Amino acid sequence: MPAGQLHTPGAGVVIPQGGLDQYLASIDRGERNLTLDSVDALAELLDVEARTLLTRL
Repeated sequence: MPAGQLHTPGAGVVIPQGGLDQYLASIDRGERNLTLDSVDALAELLDVEARTLLTRL
């Protein structure tokens, strides 16, 4: 994996290091599609439960 990237094992999610905000914004804009595995990996990365990411505020 190139330097400067963060990989979430098992979900195939690669986030540019320091670019989590940009990654989440691209999801919000519909530029990326999430699988349940990537939702779970993001939840772990953000230290929240996966259901928190799937709940509408």
